[in-house]
Amino acid sequence: MKRFVDHKARTTGTYRFYNESVTLRGSGSASLTYCEDQGKAYNKYVKTGKVDKTPVTKNSYIFYNTALKKNSDGVWVTQDMLSERASSKCQP
Repeated sequence: MKRFVDHKARTTGTYRFYNESVTLRGSGSASLTYCEDQGKAYNKYVKTGKVDKTPVTKNSYIFYNTALKKNSDGVWVTQDMLSERASSKCQP
């Protein structure tokens, strides 16, 4: 994200999240998996207002696998996250 700030860029458009699944592991731990569709999300440059519309490809779909742990306040906190761009698990 710092790269976007340094280049005076932001994101615009729509991100879609789907196929979520939670597995409780016991002892206050769990895993969360889900897919992200970035097909309608684009870079927008602050100075010019220009939006880089890129074509949708298999790389527009990302699979996430996160490890969660419940803290002492009962809040689930992400401990680790792995992502796989172009995952077959998320392709339409």
